[in-house]
Amino acid sequence: NREARRRFPDDMVLLRDNLIALAALGRIGEIDALLDTVFSLPETRSGREIVRPHLRTIFVVGELVAHGYRDPARTIAQRGLDWLDTLSPEELRQDRYGFRYFRADLLYDLGRWEAALELYEQLVEEFGDDPTFDLVDVLPSLAGAAARLGDVARARAISDELADRVDEVTRSGWTNPPRVAAFLLLGRARIAAVLGEREEAVRFLVEGFNRTRHRGVHVFEAHRLTEFAALHDYLPYQQFLSPRG
Repeated sequence: NREARRRFPDDMVLLRDNLIALAALGRIGEIDALLDTVFSLPETRSGREIVRPHLRTIFVVGELVAHGYRDPARTIAQRGLDWLDTLSPEELRQDRYGFRYFRADLLYDLGRWEAALELYEQLVEEFGDDPTFDLVDVLPSLAGAAARLGDVARARAISDELADRVDEVTRSGWTNPPRVAAFLLLGRARIAAVLGEREEAVRFLVEGFNRTRHRGVHVFEAHRLTEFAALHDYLPYQQFLSPRG
Protein backbone atom coordinates (compact mmCIF):
# COMPACT_ATOMS: atom_id res chain seq x y z
CA ASN A 1 0.00 0.00 0.00
CA ARG A 2 2.83 2.42 0.79
CA GLU A 3 4.48 1.77 -2.58
CA ALA A 4 1.13 2.27 -4.35
CA ARG A 5 0.61 5.55 -2.49
CA ARG A 6 4.11 6.67 -3.45
CA ARG A 7 3.43 5.99 -7.11
CA PHE A 8 -0.17 7.28 -7.15
CA PRO A 9 -0.41 9.83 -4.31
CA ASP A 10 -3.68 11.38 -5.50
CA ASP A 11 -5.65 8.18 -6.09
CA MET A 12 -8.81 8.26 -3.97
CA VAL A 13 -9.18 4.47 -3.90
CA LEU A 14 -5.70 4.04 -2.41
CA LEU A 15 -6.33 6.88 0.01
CA ARG A 16 -9.52 5.12 1.14
CA ASP A 17 -7.63 1.94 1.96
CA ASN A 18 -5.00 3.88 3.88
CA LEU A 19 -7.60 5.80 5.87
CA ILE A 20 -9.52 2.64 6.75
CA ALA A 21 -6.36 0.96 8.01
CA LEU A 22 -5.48 3.99 10.15
CA ALA A 23 -9.03 4.12 11.55
CA ALA A 24 -8.92 0.45 12.53
CA LEU A 25 -5.69 1.19 14.42
CA GLY A 26 -7.10 4.34 16.04
CA ARG A 27 -4.30 6.54 14.67
CA ILE A 28 -6.38 9.71 14.77
CA GLY A 29 -3.58 12.22 14.19
CA GLU A 30 -2.53 10.47 10.99
CA ILE A 31 -6.16 10.34 9.84
CA ASP A 32 -6.52 14.09 10.34
CA ALA A 33 -3.35 14.75 8.35
CA LEU A 34 -4.40 12.44 5.53
CA LEU A 35 -7.87 14.01 5.38
CA ASP A 36 -6.17 17.35 4.83
CA THR A 37 -4.75 15.78 1.66
CA VAL A 38 -8.05 14.14 0.69
CA PHE A 39 -10.09 17.32 0.95
CA SER A 40 -7.59 19.22 -1.18
CA LEU A 41 -7.78 16.74 -4.07
CA PRO A 42 -10.09 16.61 -7.08
CA GLU A 43 -12.31 13.64 -7.74
CA THR A 44 -10.85 10.36 -9.04
CA ARG A 45 -12.42 8.13 -11.68
CA SER A 46 -12.34 4.43 -10.81
CA GLY A 47 -13.89 2.44 -13.65
CA ARG A 48 -17.41 3.81 -14.05
CA GLU A 49 -17.40 5.35 -10.57
CA ILE A 50 -16.38 8.91 -9.77
CA VAL A 51 -14.83 8.92 -6.30
CA ARG A 52 -15.10 12.25 -4.52
CA PRO A 53 -13.36 13.30 -1.30
CA HIS A 54 -16.46 13.25 0.88
CA LEU A 55 -16.99 9.50 0.36
CA ARG A 56 -13.76 8.78 2.22
CA THR A 57 -15.12 10.44 5.36
CA ILE A 58 -18.08 8.07 5.63
CA PHE A 59 -15.79 5.04 5.48
CA VAL A 60 -13.55 6.49 8.20
CA VAL A 61 -16.45 7.30 10.53
CA GLY A 62 -17.85 3.78 10.21
CA GLU A 63 -14.47 2.15 10.76
CA LEU A 64 -13.78 4.27 13.85
CA VAL A 65 -17.17 3.39 15.36
CA ALA A 66 -16.61 -0.29 14.57
CA HIS A 67 -13.40 -0.22 16.62
CA GLY A 68 -14.82 1.77 19.52
CA TYR A 69 -13.46 5.24 18.69
CA ARG A 70 -16.78 7.07 18.99
CA ASP A 71 -15.58 10.57 19.90
CA PRO A 72 -13.00 10.73 17.07
CA ALA A 73 -15.70 9.43 14.72
CA ARG A 74 -17.93 12.38 15.63
CA THR A 75 -15.04 14.78 15.07
CA ILE A 76 -14.38 13.32 11.61
CA ALA A 77 -18.09 13.45 10.74
CA GLN A 78 -18.14 17.14 11.65
CA ARG A 79 -15.09 17.67 9.43
CA GLY A 80 -17.11 16.22 6.58
CA LEU A 81 -19.95 18.65 7.23
CA ASP A 82 -17.51 21.55 7.46
CA TRP A 83 -16.02 20.54 4.09
CA LEU A 84 -19.48 20.49 2.51
CA ASP A 85 -20.02 24.04 3.70
CA THR A 86 -16.98 25.16 1.69
CA LEU A 87 -18.55 24.10 -1.62
CA SER A 88 -19.97 26.75 -3.89
CA PRO A 89 -23.61 26.67 -5.04
CA GLU A 90 -22.37 25.76 -8.52
CA GLU A 91 -20.39 22.79 -7.20
CA LEU A 92 -23.40 21.59 -5.26
CA ARG A 93 -25.63 21.86 -8.33
CA GLN A 94 -23.27 19.68 -10.35
CA ASP A 95 -24.10 16.70 -8.13
CA ARG A 96 -27.77 15.77 -8.42
CA TYR A 97 -28.09 14.14 -4.99
CA GLY A 98 -24.70 12.91 -3.80
CA PHE A 99 -23.78 15.86 -1.58
CA ARG A 100 -27.21 15.94 0.10
CA TYR A 101 -27.02 12.19 0.60
CA PHE A 102 -23.59 12.60 2.17
CA ARG A 103 -24.82 15.41 4.43
CA ALA A 104 -27.77 13.29 5.58
CA ASP A 105 -25.46 10.37 6.43
CA LEU A 106 -23.12 12.61 8.43
CA LEU A 107 -26.03 14.16 10.31
CA TYR A 108 -27.25 10.63 11.02
CA ASP A 109 -23.82 9.59 12.38
CA LEU A 110 -23.78 12.71 14.55
CA GLY A 111 -27.17 11.82 16.05
CA ARG A 112 -28.95 14.80 14.51
CA TRP A 113 -31.94 12.65 13.67
CA GLU A 114 -34.51 15.30 12.71
CA ALA A 115 -32.23 17.03 10.22
CA ALA A 116 -31.12 13.67 8.78
CA LEU A 117 -34.70 12.43 8.47
CA GLU A 118 -35.79 15.57 6.64
CA LEU A 119 -33.01 15.17 4.08
CA TYR A 120 -33.65 11.44 3.57
CA GLU A 121 -37.33 12.16 2.98
CA GLN A 122 -36.50 14.83 0.40
CA LEU A 123 -34.14 12.48 -1.41
CA VAL A 124 -36.63 9.62 -1.53
CA GLU A 125 -39.38 11.93 -2.78
CA GLU A 126 -37.21 13.44 -5.52
CA PHE A 127 -35.17 10.42 -6.64
CA GLY A 128 -36.96 7.32 -5.36
CA ASP A 129 -37.84 6.26 -8.90
CA ASP A 130 -34.38 6.99 -10.31
CA PRO A 131 -32.56 3.68 -11.01
CA THR A 132 -29.20 5.34 -10.28
CA PHE A 133 -30.28 6.32 -6.78
CA ASP A 134 -29.34 3.90 -3.96
CA LEU A 135 -32.79 3.57 -2.43
CA VAL A 136 -31.86 0.25 -0.77
CA ASP A 137 -29.30 2.10 1.35
CA VAL A 138 -31.34 5.24 2.03
CA LEU A 139 -34.53 3.53 3.25
CA PRO A 140 -32.88 1.80 6.24
CA SER A 141 -31.24 5.10 7.22
CA LEU A 142 -34.61 6.85 6.98
CA ALA A 143 -36.14 4.09 9.11
CA GLY A 144 -33.33 4.35 11.65
CA ALA A 145 -33.77 8.10 12.04
CA ALA A 146 -37.54 7.69 12.35
CA ALA A 147 -37.15 4.97 15.00
CA ARG A 148 -34.76 7.10 17.06
CA LEU A 149 -37.35 9.89 16.96
CA GLY A 150 -40.01 7.51 18.32
CA ASP A 151 -41.74 6.51 15.08
CA VAL A 152 -41.26 2.77 15.48
CA ALA A 153 -44.27 1.98 13.29
CA ARG A 154 -42.68 3.75 10.32
CA ALA A 155 -39.41 1.89 10.80
CA ARG A 156 -41.26 -1.44 10.86
CA ALA A 157 -43.23 -0.48 7.75
CA ILE A 158 -40.00 0.22 5.87
CA SER A 159 -38.58 -3.12 7.03
CA ASP A 160 -41.73 -4.79 5.69
CA GLU A 161 -41.26 -2.96 2.38
CA LEU A 162 -37.72 -4.30 2.13
CA ALA A 163 -39.04 -7.79 2.88
CA ASP A 164 -41.47 -7.47 -0.04
CA ARG A 165 -38.58 -6.43 -2.27
CA VAL A 166 -36.61 -9.51 -1.19
CA ASP A 167 -39.49 -11.70 -2.37
CA GLU A 168 -39.78 -9.71 -5.60
CA VAL A 169 -36.12 -10.00 -6.58
CA THR A 170 -36.04 -13.66 -5.59
CA ARG A 171 -38.83 -14.38 -8.08
CA SER A 172 -37.47 -12.04 -10.74
CA GLY A 173 -35.15 -12.67 -13.65
CA TRP A 174 -32.43 -10.38 -12.32
CA THR A 175 -28.88 -11.29 -13.26
CA ASN A 176 -27.88 -11.84 -9.65
CA PRO A 177 -30.95 -11.80 -7.36
CA PRO A 178 -29.12 -13.37 -4.37
CA ARG A 179 -26.75 -10.40 -4.17
CA VAL A 180 -29.61 -7.88 -4.38
CA ALA A 181 -31.57 -9.81 -1.76
CA ALA A 182 -28.51 -9.85 0.51
CA PHE A 183 -28.31 -6.07 0.57
CA LEU A 184 -32.05 -5.77 1.16
CA LEU A 185 -31.66 -8.12 4.13
CA LEU A 186 -28.71 -6.03 5.29
CA GLY A 187 -31.11 -3.08 5.38
CA ARG A 188 -33.59 -5.07 7.47
CA ALA A 189 -30.76 -5.99 9.84
CA ARG A 190 -29.84 -2.32 10.25
CA ILE A 191 -33.42 -1.45 11.17
CA ALA A 192 -33.72 -4.36 13.60
CA ALA A 193 -30.47 -3.28 15.30
CA VAL A 194 -31.81 0.25 15.83
CA LEU A 195 -35.02 -1.20 17.27
CA GLY A 196 -33.00 -3.25 19.73
CA GLU A 197 -33.99 -6.54 18.09
CA ARG A 198 -30.52 -8.04 18.12
CA GLU A 199 -31.54 -11.63 17.43
CA GLU A 200 -33.55 -10.51 14.38
CA ALA A 201 -30.68 -8.33 13.16
CA VAL A 202 -28.24 -11.24 13.18
CA ARG A 203 -30.82 -13.54 11.61
CA PHE A 204 -31.18 -11.16 8.65
CA LEU A 205 -27.42 -10.88 8.33
CA VAL A 206 -26.97 -14.64 8.31
CA GLU A 207 -29.80 -15.11 5.82
CA GLY A 208 -28.30 -12.53 3.49
CA PHE A 209 -24.85 -14.07 3.85
CA ASN A 210 -26.19 -17.51 3.00
CA ARG A 211 -28.03 -16.28 -0.11
CA THR A 212 -25.19 -14.59 -1.90
CA ARG A 213 -22.20 -15.92 -3.75
CA HIS A 214 -20.42 -12.63 -2.98
CA ARG A 215 -20.23 -13.50 0.69
CA GLY A 216 -17.16 -11.51 1.63
CA VAL A 217 -18.64 -8.16 0.65
CA HIS A 218 -21.64 -8.72 2.89
CA VAL A 219 -19.54 -9.21 6.02
CA PHE A 220 -17.30 -6.34 4.91
CA GLU A 221 -20.32 -4.02 4.68
CA ALA A 222 -21.78 -5.13 7.99
CA HIS A 223 -18.89 -4.41 10.29
CA ARG A 224 -18.63 -0.68 9.57
CA LEU A 225 -22.31 0.26 9.53
CA THR A 226 -22.89 2.41 12.59
CA GLU A 227 -26.24 0.82 13.50
CA PHE A 228 -24.38 -2.37 14.36
CA ALA A 229 -22.46 -0.66 17.17
CA ALA A 230 -25.36 -1.86 19.33
CA LEU A 231 -24.36 -5.45 18.50
CA HIS A 232 -20.66 -5.23 19.33
CA ASP A 233 -21.09 -7.05 22.66
CA TYR A 234 -23.60 -9.57 21.29
CA LEU A 235 -22.01 -13.00 20.88
CA PRO A 236 -24.02 -14.16 17.81
CA TYR A 237 -22.96 -10.98 15.98
CA GLN A 238 -19.34 -11.52 16.99
CA GLN A 239 -19.58 -15.07 15.67
CA PHE A 240 -21.09 -13.82 12.40
CA LEU A 241 -18.09 -11.55 11.84
CA SER A 242 -15.56 -14.22 12.76
CA PRO A 243 -13.35 -15.45 9.88
CA ARG A 244 -14.64 -18.57 8.19
CA GLY A 245 -12.14 -21.26 7.33
